[in-house]
Amino acid sequence: MDESAIIDELKAFSKREDWQNTIAGYAFAYARKIRKDYQQYLRDYEQGL
Repeated sequence: MDESAIIDELKAFSKREDWQNTIAGYAFAYARKIRKDYQQYLRDYEQGL
């Protein structure tokens, strides 16, 4: 059984918009978390923790 998608199916999927906002929202939220974690790391590092 071959589960791979053909190129036309991948192109069609990439043009759908129902998944793009979800992925973009996750990416932006994760970037904010990483930025916050890094700022905390810098504060801790400066205090010698």
